[in-house]
Amino acid sequence: MIRSRPLTLWGAIVAYSVLLSVLSIARHWGFYSLEDAGAFPQMFWTTLHGKFLNTNLPGLGRFAFTSHNYLADHFSPIILLLLPVYAAWERPEVLFVVQSIMLGLAALPLHGLVFDRFGDRFLATSFAVAWLMSPFVWQSNMGDFHPDTFQPLFIFGAFFYLLRRRPGPYLTLLGLSLLCKEDAFIHVIAIGLFAIAALRATALGALTVALGGLWALATFKLLMPLFGGGMAYVDHYADFGRTLPRVVTRMLLEPQRVLAHLAQPAIRSAIVWILSTLAFLPLLSPLGFMAAALPAMERLLTNLPHINTLSWYYSMPVLPVLFVAALMGTSNAVRLVWRGEVPRNGLRWIGMLLIAATLITGVRLGFGIVGPFALRMPGPTLSRDGWLWVSGRDSVIRKLLSGVPESASVSTSPYIAAHVAGRFDLGIYPYRPLDRDVILLDLYGQKHPADLADYRCEIVRVLSRGEYGVVEYLDGFVYLRRGQATARNAEAAGEVASIYEAEDLIADGFEKVFDLGAGNKQAMAVTRRRSAHLLYGPYVSLPPGRYQVAVRITAHQRSAGDVATLDVTADQGSTILAERTIRGPDLREPGRYQQFVLEFQSERRLHNVEFRVHARGAPDLRVDRINLYPGTLALEVLRESCPG
Repeated sequence: MIRSRPLTLWGAIVAYSVLLSVLSIARHWGFYSLEDAGAFPQMFWTTLHGKFLNTNLPGLGRFAFTSHNYLADHFSPIILLLLPVYAAWERPEVLFVVQSIMLGLAALPLHGLVFDRFGDRFLATSFAVAWLMSPFVWQSNMGDFHPDTFQPLFIFGAFFYLLRRRPGPYLTLLGLSLLCKEDAFIHVIAIGLFAIAALRATALGALTVALGGLWALATFKLLMPLFGGGMAYVDHYADFGRTLPRVVTRMLLEPQRVLAHLAQPAIRSAIVWILSTLAFLPLLSPLGFMAAALPAMERLLTNLPHINTLSWYYSMPVLPVLFVAALMGTSNAVRLVWRGEVPRNGLRWIGMLLIAATLITGVRLGFGIVGPFALRMPGPTLSRDGWLWVSGRDSVIRKLLSGVPESASVSTSPYIAAHVAGRFDLGIYPYRPLDRDVILLDLYGQKHPADLADYRCEIVRVLSRGEYGVVEYLDGFVYLRRGQATARNAEAAGEVASIYEAEDLIADGFEKVFDLGAGNKQAMAVTRRRSAHLLYGPYVSLPPGRYQVAVRITAHQRSAGDVATLDVTADQGSTILAERTIRGPDLREPGRYQQFVLEFQSERRLHNVEFRVHARGAPDLRVDRINLYPGTLALEVLRESCPG
């Protein structure tokens, strides 16, 4: 399978592996990796220190953010092969490098598959390069670390030996794919059915189907229960029922319900995008397409948006089977168009069509890391520090992390977790009773989950109880330690209460963009698609007092005229409390955020107070956040809105 592969292919594999390793590590250093990136380093660390694959990070159902054995939640024993590698370099980055290499190496058996079928190196290399350029592969690679990304190498290898009728290595590679995830039996059964229907390999196909079925029974009834787990997927299919028999029955007997689910715009769009990367060639092979449909339906029919849109790493293992379907579709097209001896130029045209389709789709989707499929990150932009996706504010959190004792238990924000994973007790704030030694949070960063409306309220409660004291409060990061003096708690609580992120306000003519200069790397920017541009909210009530409203804005282009008008109003806009016009010369340095302050005083209680930004002349005006001062009054406002 490896012999006589062209240097072009090896060069593409090396280039992909190096590039995606660098991008994945840069993403991690820029604090974009989420808690999954911390789960695997933590379980490796706990294994090396006496607790086998133990982690507190994400789990399904009753395992969610509780201490558990990973194999009870996801049966992926393949990860044990990485333990010696991690032991040599106890850093999450090593996992990102291994993942990039595994996805890159998947191009080898794919190349062999196509070359065996057509004997044309250009077409075979085109398929391999299309794999390496696929935005779905890139997003899977960049979506933290997951053993699911090992499956394409094993699936392509299994198909390679299946078409050569070599059952030994074929079954071995299928066995390895089964070790990657507990639901891998689905694509194994699909491959077995394909062997029976398309290749007439009845005995081998039946053996494959039996292998998949028996492995499913062994996994869910024997192996996962040994570690305290079992089947935990039924709630993913709530649209079809609440029990496994009911879900399966409805999927089989109510096709109109299935079609209605698949017709949802986001799901329909995902299907079109993944097929467009392959120039819709899989549709020319009905049997190949049906083989991909089985693992695809497992994902598309869920009620979870991040799964049913095949985003993140959930296109694995659907994509490799679709590539095989595209290969079979190409074979059918050749028979239909040329009927006899296929001209070499014809195969070259197909190869170029495939690369063009992948490239066009990749650009449109930002290769899975920019645009509609983005993983909470901006495009590959150099910050002032010179690193991809790394802002100056990231150095602040690194400084705070260096002061966290290795023996301390930690509760933290999701994208900080992977950076403190080497400990027995690590949790995502505020998912567990607050009994950990250290709480380390980013007040400007992502709130997880996104619908946790009382995130700020919970932080204020912790600061008010007195069990934790502020060790450091710096640039929106707060480091709390149990038993620490509480002298700075009131100040930190006031700062927490003062924050109003621009993306949480109501936008008319603004859109959310990634911006390394913004506190949480997200800002609201003027969109050229609208003529009116207004950002407003949050309609709060303010007690009597003297206030300051600080608006943090920037524009990337210099302007001599008016840039924006800032105002504070009450009574649904009928009472103007403060107003200020910002002109181009007021912005001292294009692209660097500045804070502009409005002051007002009221002797009465104010209702429906709005902080408003009217864009006037700058086509690239951006708003990061708004702060309400003093913190004591902001805290009073927040407490009135907090439940309980």
